[in-house]
Amino acid sequence: MRLFEWIIALSSIGMLWHVIWSRKQLKGSALKIFSMITCIVLHLIVEGGRWQMAPAYLLCAIVLLVYVIRTLRPSAVPGKGKLAKIALSTAAVPFTLLAIGLPVLFPVFALNQPSGPYPVGTITFEWTDETRESASGKPRKINVQIWYPAKITDSSEMAPYIDKLPILAKAMKEQFSTPEWMFNYLNLIQTNTYLKADFADVNDKKLPVVFFSHSNLLGARFTNTFQTSELASHGYIVASIEHPRTAFTAAYSDGSYVAFEDFFSRLPMEFEVQNKASIPVIKDQVRDIEFALGQMKKLDHAADNPFAGKIDFLKIGLFGHSFGGAPSSRLYMIMSCNLKQELTWTVLYTAGTGS
Repeated sequence: MRLFEWIIALSSIGMLWHVIWSRKQLKGSALKIFSMITCIVLHLIVEGGRWQMAPAYLLCAIVLLVYVIRTLRPSAVPGKGKLAKIALSTAAVPFTLLAIGLPVLFPVFALNQPSGPYPVGTITFEWTDETRESASGKPRKINVQIWYPAKITDSSEMAPYIDKLPILAKAMKEQFSTPEWMFNYLNLIQTNTYLKADFADVNDKKLPVVFFSHSNLLGARFTNTFQTSELASHGYIVASIEHPRTAFTAAYSDGSYVAFEDFFSRLPMEFEVQNKASIPVIKDQVRDIEFALGQMKKLDHAADNPFAGKIDFLKIGLFGHSFGGAPSSRLYMIMSCNLKQELTWTVLYTAGTGS
């Protein structure tokens, strides 16, 4: 929870239980009302409101109403009896739990400012591999988000945590019947990166490119933004590949999407069985990276994008999280065995399955 969210939630809960159980007349009511309203206004302006705070907002409204009534009419003190207080307390418990629980379970988390010398720009591409078919029989689409050293101007726009969030929200609604507004709060996350910013002035120097593969099920192209943006701030071009069927949902601009497919959990937890099921998936992901590499080579020769002439294809790195370590390691092994390749391939980090 953010600062004003904690203040609003805790103060509204404390004041609610005070008005239920305290026998004393309220003191400093006008100051308390003013302070709470000020906190709410600052929260909405500085932090931005979100649906998880709805129970806390409701508690604030109830408390403010009671305080106003008691201030104007001190004799109006409802619920003086013990049974009435118990009944009011019983009704207040779920609101108290929700006022704290929802914002904690669905946080607006904070990303650290990248520590490198460069500001960071980002852009997302949707590429179609006509040589491969998806499970639906259509060509396989790949979302690739790229972070890079950028040059920031007064008109630079902060990038959202999830580019094209409405498309993803619509796909989630079709899969799980979740309301689209449920994901709007993710736009409040400050990424410290800038959307489609100009490339940094690197004096015609070509920069290394690093490919990232996400984990199985809960992974997506944006889930390791804290790492990809950090690398970009130190002079790397970082491409995060969203692998269809292992990402929790891969959504595309035409409204189509590819849902997560569970390849492993229903199989026996035996190495040979799990390994046999993993190999086709890993091979698909390796081809995703190779395809993205080919597309980036096209960008390097196109004049209408920030990457033209900026990518050093002789210095390529790979890293992944959990299952994403497997395609990174496999591709490194393939390229290392091919002695004719004049490339410097580096596995920066691989973790979990297949590392």
